[in-house]
Amino acid sequence: MTTKTPTKVVVDDGSTQAKVVHKHGGKWKGCTCITRVVHGALNKGVEVHPAAYLVGSTSYTVHASAANPMPNQSLHYQVSEYNAVAVHNALIEAGLGGVKVDLVVTLPTADFYGANGDVLVEKKKENLKSKVSNLAGRPTAIISNVSVYPEAVPIVAEVIFSPDGEYEEDFEEDSRFLVIDIGGTTTDMAVVTGSLDVENYKSVRHGVLGLMTEAEQNLMRAKGLSTIGDAYMQKAVKQGSDDQDTLDAIEAARVTLLQHIVSNTEQLAPEWRTFDRVIVAGGGSIVLKDKLHDYFGEKFETPSEPVGALAIGAYKLEMMDE
Repeated sequence: MTTKTPTKVVVDDGSTQAKVVHKHGGKWKGCTCITRVVHGALNKGVEVHPAAYLVGSTSYTVHASAANPMPNQSLHYQVSEYNAVAVHNALIEAGLGGVKVDLVVTLPTADFYGANGDVLVEKKKENLKSKVSNLAGRPTAIISNVSVYPEAVPIVAEVIFSPDGEYEEDFEEDSRFLVIDIGGTTTDMAVVTGSLDVENYKSVRHGVLGLMTEAEQNLMRAKGLSTIGDAYMQKAVKQGSDDQDTLDAIEAARVTLLQHIVSNTEQLAPEWRTFDRVIVAGGGSIVLKDKLHDYFGEKFETPSEPVGALAIGAYKLEMMDE
């Protein structure tokens, strides 16, 4: 009797969205879905919501707009029940419900390499192997194994290695890179060589969510309002706006985030101008692309899939290890 090999899948389980990458029939498959979780099992019409889950005796629902979401901007999120819910929901949305998977997930760089990194990695593995049931009866993925990677670092692999694990043109083992992963809550940075040695690293609590919060506050002051809907600001940041006050509010927030990134870059790697590349990925690399290019100049590079680069890079590393 033969045992079917588990499907290798990477879930970059960020604080705002999960990026899922796997291969099917030799082709890349992937999706992006929200990681916003609320307490309790919500309904959709007269039936239980399809993204409602049970962990032990506690129920949760993955929902884009329901009030009072669970806090996912701290280290606790990484080992929480609702993180397991978010990951299982992402696997179902990626079409992997009921499938046996070999799962790869991520941790902020400084937490992964920190003094308690080994303990945290094991806690995250155990948490994701806990029983999670979908209350609408949808089959959940069968997690056979969990591996954990630091954020930022695998992005280098996405850029410098071909799908068969060979160096792309112009790169070699002694190449040096500064990689910056601008996510929703954190920005992760690392100095990495072409042989994937990590020379230095840093994680800072600055990201796209902070940009949107500042932009919202700027706009409330400009218009004398007490509140502005999150949906409005999110759309304006992603798509632009016809309202000049909104554009000015966003621009001021973009400048603030850039200043945080520049300041921390100069602290971490003041010699970055001698590196082969400065690789910037994550959702923030799209929001700040023009400003990042202006600052880093010819050293600046962003992957072809900046939001999914971390997941794709981790997948490549897993395949190279086999």
